[in-house]
Amino acid sequence: EAPQKEVAHAVVGFNFNSGVLSTVLPQVPADKLLPPAPYELRVLAQPPKRPKRLPLTNFKVWTIVSGQAAKAGVAGAGSAVGAMSSSPADGSSQKGSPAEKSDKGGKATQRGRSGSSAAGVAVEQAEQQADTPPRRLTEASRWVIPAWGTIDLLVQFTSDSVGKVNELLGFDVVCGERNQRVVLAGACDYPRISTEARNLYYKTAKVRPSTPQIKQQFIMPTNTFEFGPVLAGRDKAGYLEGAHPDHTARFRITNNGLFPAHADFWLRSNGQPPDSATAAADPKKKGAFAGAAKPATGSKAAAAAPPATPFQIQPTTMDLAIDETQELTVFAFPATEGLFEDSVMCRLRDNPTPLEFPISVVGAKPSVAVKLNVPAVSHEPSGKTPTGLRRATDAGTAAKGAAAKGAKPVAEYIMQFDRLLLNRKDSQSFTVSNTGVVPFKWQLAGATQLPPDFKVYPSSGELPAGKHVCVTVEFTAIKKQELSELVTLEVLDIQEALGISRSIPMAIRGEAYDIHVDIKFPQENFAGVDYGPLRVVDSVAKQLVLKNTEKYDVKFSFAIRNETVKQLVQITPESGVVLPNKEVQVMVHWNKDLSLRQEVILVNNTDIVMTLIEPSTDNKEQQVPIKLSAHAQFSHYAITPARGLHFGPVTYNTVSKPRTFEVVNLGNFPFTLRITAMGAEKPTEEVVGKAGKGSKTAGKRGSATPEPPAGSLQLGQFTLEPAEAVIKPGARQEVSVVFKAEGNICWSAVAALGITERDFRDQPEGIRYELAGESCIPGIDATNIASIFEEHVVLSHLDPFKPINCSFGLRDKVFNFGTIIAQLQDVDPAVVAVPDAGAAATKADKKAAGSAKAAARSSGGGAAKPGSAGAPATGEFVTAPFGTPPRWPSTSGQQISVLSDPGAVKANLKFINPIKVPCTVNFSIKPRGGMQSGARFPMDVSPSNIVIPPHEYRHVTLAFSPRAIQQYSAMFEAAVVGRGNPATAGFVCEVRGEGTLPSLSFQEPSATDTSGRPHLKFGRLLAGRSSQLLVNVRNNGVLPATARLEMDHHPAFTLLEGPQVFMVESKKAATFTVEFHPPEIATYHHELHLRVKQNPFEQHKVAITGECYQDDIMFSGLPGGSVDTLSLPDLYLMPTTPPSTASGSRVGTPSEPWRSHSHPPVAMAGASTGAAAAWAAVFNSSSCIFSMVNNSSNKHFRFKWPEHPQLRFAPSIGHLHAGATKNIVVTFAATSPVKLEGQEIKMAISQITYKGDPIDWDDVLATHMIASGARVSSATRAATGLPGAGPKPGAEPIVDLVAKTQRDLVIKVHAAADTPRYECSAPSPAIVFRPTMMFQTRSFTFSLTNSALTALEYCWEVLTREGTPDSTGLYK
Repeated sequence: EAPQKEVAHAVVGFNFNSGVLSTVLPQVPADKLLPPAPYELRVLAQPPKRPKRLPLTNFKVWTIVSGQAAKAGVAGAGSAVGAMSSSPADGSSQKGSPAEKSDKGGKATQRGRSGSSAAGVAVEQAEQQADTPPRRLTEASRWVIPAWGTIDLLVQFTSDSVGKVNELLGFDVVCGERNQRVVLAGACDYPRISTEARNLYYKTAKVRPSTPQIKQQFIMPTNTFEFGPVLAGRDKAGYLEGAHPDHTARFRITNNGLFPAHADFWLRSNGQPPDSATAAADPKKKGAFAGAAKPATGSKAAAAAPPATPFQIQPTTMDLAIDETQELTVFAFPATEGLFEDSVMCRLRDNPTPLEFPISVVGAKPSVAVKLNVPAVSHEPSGKTPTGLRRATDAGTAAKGAAAKGAKPVAEYIMQFDRLLLNRKDSQSFTVSNTGVVPFKWQLAGATQLPPDFKVYPSSGELPAGKHVCVTVEFTAIKKQELSELVTLEVLDIQEALGISRSIPMAIRGEAYDIHVDIKFPQENFAGVDYGPLRVVDSVAKQLVLKNTEKYDVKFSFAIRNETVKQLVQITPESGVVLPNKEVQVMVHWNKDLSLRQEVILVNNTDIVMTLIEPSTDNKEQQVPIKLSAHAQFSHYAITPARGLHFGPVTYNTVSKPRTFEVVNLGNFPFTLRITAMGAEKPTEEVVGKAGKGSKTAGKRGSATPEPPAGSLQLGQFTLEPAEAVIKPGARQEVSVVFKAEGNICWSAVAALGITERDFRDQPEGIRYELAGESCIPGIDATNIASIFEEHVVLSHLDPFKPINCSFGLRDKVFNFGTIIAQLQDVDPAVVAVPDAGAAATKADKKAAGSAKAAARSSGGGAAKPGSAGAPATGEFVTAPFGTPPRWPSTSGQQISVLSDPGAVKANLKFINPIKVPCTVNFSIKPRGGMQSGARFPMDVSPSNIVIPPHEYRHVTLAFSPRAIQQYSAMFEAAVVGRGNPATAGFVCEVRGEGTLPSLSFQEPSATDTSGRPHLKFGRLLAGRSSQLLVNVRNNGVLPATARLEMDHHPAFTLLEGPQVFMVESKKAATFTVEFHPPEIATYHHELHLRVKQNPFEQHKVAITGECYQDDIMFSGLPGGSVDTLSLPDLYLMPTTPPSTASGSRVGTPSEPWRSHSHPPVAMAGASTGAAAAWAAVFNSSSCIFSMVNNSSNKHFRFKWPEHPQLRFAPSIGHLHAGATKNIVVTFAATSPVKLEGQEIKMAISQITYKGDPIDWDDVLATHMIASGARVSSATRAATGLPGAGPKPGAEPIVDLVAKTQRDLVIKVHAAADTPRYECSAPSPAIVFRPTMMFQTRSFTFSLTNSALTALEYCWEVLTREGTPDSTGLYK
């Protein structure tokens, strides 16, 4: 069989070659449209043009070829790259071998190796690593590299000049697409060290400072390292151990070259350096002193030796690795003063250029100068001729001569102090200057041995070059004597290496003396003049005696520094001279011209000063204050009280208690007190007694002390006694005053008190003294009702329908205690079993208890009404077992206070005394209506009388404790003792109260059983379920009721809140829950107990019944846990036309989608009527799911739901197997408003039996079976006897109905469907508020009515005219 191509060619004569179709057949237009067969093309690009390459001038490329590679011909022959010479056969270059480089001790680093050495090392390493025979180097520029093969190349670097070399080595592949370049870099250099000043020297300076400030610095302008000034002539012993840091400098020698370096150092002054080989052979000579080499023997060699240099270096040779730094130490020890210069020379091996580092040092010694800061003295107090200030050279020569002869050294400088008083200080100073270039130490020898009169500071220190220090000599006159001392200024170098270099003796002289004057004062033990107590017009003189006890004349002078004292005192004489050992008398006069018109007190006044003056200098050397004491005074007194007497409020028609004021003589002289009237009297003034009428004017000066007359003074309602008296110094006189109160007014009078010899300016017409008193009528504030009943409610009138406990009615003038729990007075032994309760009761008590028991039985446990046959009479005792009041003791023959009752209600009344005098108030309560004789009235007041201080208040307590269920009324009266003003004489009001008992009534359960008990009926309940019913009790009374609800344990009934005590406010209710959870099928009975506190008549029992049963078919999952009630959510109908949303519509539907449990309406703005109807058909429905449960274990049932216009059940018909559960979906749909309220839907059920295996079937499953085409299985067909084809898909299985099992199961349905709509009473078109003030609120009220059958959910929103939310917050 031939290939298809040959067959086609032979048959139709076409061929396809290189993508082109050729044929001998005629061209067919449709052939052009046929896609060609796939084929493959390959594009080969022309290699790029090779760029021009530069030849390699400093690099050579060698190929490392092993023995096997050489035999195989790995390295191909080709032209060399650049100008390269052939390599030797042994692999080493012509300029060096690895062996030669390795023989140099291995000190050179890889950075410093040459190219040939690197190549040899690489070959050597390659030979050591390979197990093959030794390799060799060949020169080639082309290679043939097999796949995944490698080739080793060696690059050799050579250079004839210093610098860095960079060249490119290119590689390309035949027919390759890219070129590879390798950068070859190399560097060539001499060995070198760093000459940068900042690296070589530790300290550098751009500008040369002054010579004293230089300290081992490199000066850049002069290019010289200067040691600066150092001490000349110092012994250099121990310099190698660092004993002299000032003479030692260190240079940092750093190898910053590419190779290890060997350096030789020497001093230029020593000529050529020593042989490095010799120095290396003898390491001990490295640190030898440069100038200490042994000279050649003979005089010629000594003549040829260079001059001695102060410098020396260590070490003289160094071997530095790359980047290594070592220190070169340079020492400078000049022997004499002056400048020394030299240079440190350095020569590097393999570097032809030597290096030079200039150095210099200044040799110096301490130099000092002294200068006195005071001029030379002109004379000496001792009469000796002053030595003066000698020249330093002459004085030094004299001192040396004196020291040689062993005499006392002569002072070069003399510091002479003037004559100085004792306890005075004087100081002089001299300056010590360092005139040299090196610092030095100085000290004053003998300064510590000076007497305490002289003090020298500072006495020692260190002084830098060019600086000076001021030395102060302080002279203190401690005792009288003449002093002459000598100290020596010694100068040393800082390290004290050369000892004392200069000594300068200095003399210090001075004299101390004193001035002393004795003063004899008039009084002993008082250093001054004391005049004692004086009258203002007295004139007294005192004498002082001055005596000079020293050898020099003393001047004195008196001065008075205060102008006031200068007017009071005169001194004679004021100044003078006291000769040695002589006396002078001085007179001091007080009030010499009698011009004093005011009171003066001087105590140790020091305004008088006596000054002692040195006559030779007129200097005030001493000031002695003269103390001055004097007391010139008027008559001094004190009146207590100072301004007057005020008796305050006094009850009218009474005489006050006597009140007194006293006058005390505080001065040193007696005076007379006279009391007279001043000004007009109110209302009358009368003087009693002849002495009072004839009394002279008080305050007369200079009169003799008269005898005090007897008598008293009457000023209006005030009586003063005595009216005149003589008071001695330190004594006191009491004046008694009595006030007689009349009427309801204020009384006042003014008396004039006269005291002789008092101050002229102190009320010349008499000392004003006021007397006042107020006559007041007592009473209480009876008009301030709010204050009296401040703790209670005050109403305009009392409301009988809504009474408020403890309230006061203004219109009725009645205080109402309100309704209070009556405290019944006995225990019913039939209600609660109390041990021995009947034994202690009297026959009357037992009879009352029997009547109370009968009343309780006849009322069925309810509260007995007041006045009924079952109600207890007044005075009877009735108690209940829970919360009843305590048992009252027998009241025969005794009246117990109402306030002591534990259940009494108390009201505090506040009574205020607005008057300025105390008042006594009596309180009483008088019952209204008749009272039984001997019976206690349940109202009382305590206390019965009180005393209220002025402008204060007191509380009284009204107590109400009813003993019976009835109303009480009484009159309360508060009466003021001594009534004068009817408005404040008392207060009267009516007091009311009512006694009652708390009560509770049942609202749920409302049904009762045959015995009249409330009946809580649970009815029939399926087994396994639980049910709850509410118990609701209501307080219809006016008092809060406290009760206890409890139930004994029962397996079927449970009080969920548990037994508890609770309280129900008036007109309020309390709800409790009882749960019925039967454990088995049966009928149950139980009781619930309710007991009301403080009401023995209310003990309720609630009957509880329930039945548990079991049904075959039951509903489960109904809303709210119901058994037969289905509550569907409201259905909001979708309107077929969009609702009107016009602004201001009063009747309409909500304008936004409605939210509910069912499908909400959807806004259909602009939709057509048909579309809206379609939407309504879809969304106007709601659904709910519940379950049917078959509780039987062997019965099967068939169920069928009826048809309903609004309800649809799915499945509506089906089978429910034994023990099975089936979910039912009920759909509520409506197109018009409708409401189902408990509509009964009857589901037909009947028991069925299967001929074969039970088959689950309902109409919903049938629909799915029809859709899927399923049929009944063959086993089912055989069991049921169906024909071979079987029933149609989805058909109901054949079953047999059990006779007499058909019945209906009822479920109650609640549902509502309507369109949401409402009615609004707001005005149209807008709500217009009246004008409203700022920060005020105005409201508008309108109604919103839900006119639909469904609930209306709504929310308000304030919008602007544009429809956006209002953000102003003005409307809510």
